Amino acid sequence: RNLALQRAMLKRALGKHAYTNVARLYHSAGYGERVTAWGLCSMAIFREEHEVALAHLAAACPTGADLAETLELDGPLPVPEGWRAGFTRGTLLCQLGRAPEAIPCFDQASAFDGGACGPASAGLQIRRSAPDLLNNWGVALAQTGQLDAGRAKFAAALELSPGYLDARLNLEAAAPSYLTSHPLRRQPSRSEY
Repeated sequence: RNLALQRAMLKRALGKHAYTNVARLYHSAGYGERVTAWGLCSMAIFREEHEVALAHLAAACPTGADLAETLELDGPLPVPEGWRAGFTRGTLLCQLGRAPEAIPCFDQASAFDGGACGPASAGLQIRRSAPDLLNNWGVALAQTGQLDAGRAKFAAALELSPGYLDARLNLEAAAPSYLTSHPLRRQPSRSEY
């Protein structure tokens, strides 16, 4: 499959919709302000509007929010808000060329790694560490001149997920730059049911 073409088509499709209209749809479906902001943040990431995504992220996880809370326990990413916000903010900052600012965000996310990924009744696992976090953290380290530390993160990500393409490409690259824009799927795939 052609991931570049798929991303371009998704960007174009989402570009046809105004954020205000999408927010209205979330609200009419009964979602609160923070969940709506997370949806808009994801939409902005797919549209490659990174500054807009940061603004929605600020609304999704405002100052003073409980970082240990899992906002959507049965949602698409049942992880603590501290992990979700740290991963997303760090990734966006890397995409904006602000890798030094991204490293503390990944540090924040790692503080919440190892927690439950959702309700045991949903068949979700306890994470020891997340390969997507390790990969993006490795890119930030490499971009700040810490290539050996970055390579160690890529190797750790591959240990957890041997088929993880971004981490493999980064491990082989002279200048690692393959970021995973959205967290990897936490739910079991159909082959694991």
